[in-house]
Amino acid sequence: MEWRDEALAVACHWHGEHAAILSVLTKERGVWRGLVHGAHGKKTRALIQLGFPLTVTHRARTSDQLGVFRLDASPHCGFSYRLHRGHRLAMQSSACALVALLCPEHQPHEAIFSSLCDLFMRLAKSEASVHHYVAWEYELLRHLGYGMDIRNCALSDKKPVSFVSKKSGRGIHASQMQEKWHSHVLPVPAFLSHHAQSQTMRNDDMDAHELQQGLALTGYFLQQCALHRHRPLPQVRALIMPVPQPGANNHDRASSDTKSAPFQSPSPT
Repeated sequence: MEWRDEALAVACHWHGEHAAILSVLTKERGVWRGLVHGAHGKKTRALIQLGFPLTVTHRARTSDQLGVFRLDASPHCGFSYRLHRGHRLAMQSSACALVALLCPEHQPHEAIFSSLCDLFMRLAKSEASVHHYVAWEYELLRHLGYGMDIRNCALSDKKPVSFVSKKSGRGIHASQMQEKWHSHVLPVPAFLSHHAQSQTMRNDDMDAHELQQGLALTGYFLQQCALHRHRPLPQVRALIMPVPQPGANNHDRASSDTKSAPFQSPSPT
């Protein structure tokens, strides 16, 4: 059995002294795992870093056998992998970890592959901020069947939605909200409600509180629904929001990745 496809590296673990088991999200075949020989070599080690765009050739005797990967840098991806520090690298690592955790193996996920490439392209060009990552998590949930309905209010035709039920995932307009429901709902940040309505992102600045609301919202549904409370969210996800500095305003906290703590590129473990 042999196939060749475009892919993104999403997880990697050392196997023995010279090899690694690499998980990739492919364009047409979903998540696959394969053995990479000579993983400690300088050229190969660069290719197996999380988020690296690859052209993967897979060979195996049978479809249920762990095959062998031959890796080449993809000539078709329009972004460069190199991210060295800050919450941009944390967003990339967290996205890879979520794909590896949640996407069933050997099932096509073309929409997820496309959205992940778009996110990485924005990160590489320094065009992505935390709100782009939150929107990506929202789309990941939707494609996996755990989506929130925040396009319409469940109780009326009013828009936009300001809250979402923890139990049903249905949206609620602010005018329909009742005091007794507050412990059963989560706030929906305006930028995410706008994205759900129009599939576009706002260009105005967002403060740290709004971004934290977005991460809390998608994080809750990832943990409770997609991971079924059996596994924790990736630890690197907690590094996405820069650590608040005394005296810094919300805009500085939310938009600057040059002042955030350094974050080293994850290596296979």
